[in-house]
Amino acid sequence: MERQFDIDAERKYSLTGIPSKIRISPPEEVDSLMRFCTGLQDWTKLLDNKIILEVGAGECTFLPQFIEVSKPKRYVATDLFPEKMEMARKYLKSPLVEFCEANILSLPFNNSEFDLILAFGILHHIPNLNKALTEIVRVMKVNGLFIFRDPCSENPMVWLKYKFCHKSENEFPISRKDIKVAFRATGMSIVYLDRFWLRFPWLPAGPWSVNLGGVARKI
Repeated sequence: MERQFDIDAERKYSLTGIPSKIRISPPEEVDSLMRFCTGLQDWTKLLDNKIILEVGAGECTFLPQFIEVSKPKRYVATDLFPEKMEMARKYLKSPLVEFCEANILSLPFNNSEFDLILAFGILHHIPNLNKALTEIVRVMKVNGLFIFRDPCSENPMVWLKYKFCHKSENEFPISRKDIKVAFRATGMSIVYLDRFWLRFPWLPAGPWSVNLGGVARKI
């Protein structure tokens, strides 16, 4: 039986404790995240002159750093609950940035509209991974890139945490095998895929890694 997405539980989880001012991730945190997700030291070139979509942007904590260190052509930040993006909307006045309510399972965009799509901590909230990635592929240009990061179920402590100590009823950590199967089924090839732990970046990838990140290309 296919798992169902509980939107009421997600709303309660997502809209609890929204800050009254914008939260911006430190430059070093954003840099580490992107280096681990892409395997590149100079990851900013991936964003330059690109039409970018971020799904599940939430409070947009990475967005200020992205537009400061790179030169995107257009950046669309989306979330299922647009209230989460309100502080960023008030703070960020860049003509390059747009904010839009959107469900990853039914994106309100044209086919082949984006060069680059970002999703950080979103895929593990989706019971039907293939359905979400099918939408990602639909709105992505041929040879476009998809960059993601999610909890890694290959760490037994992560698996136990999300099985018995849910923050949300819609959290299902994923493995490298899950990603490989879903990417293959939805028309993407893996460019880079690895496990990592941002808190201890010096640790080599292994069963202790709590994050899974990578890059896929639309074939």
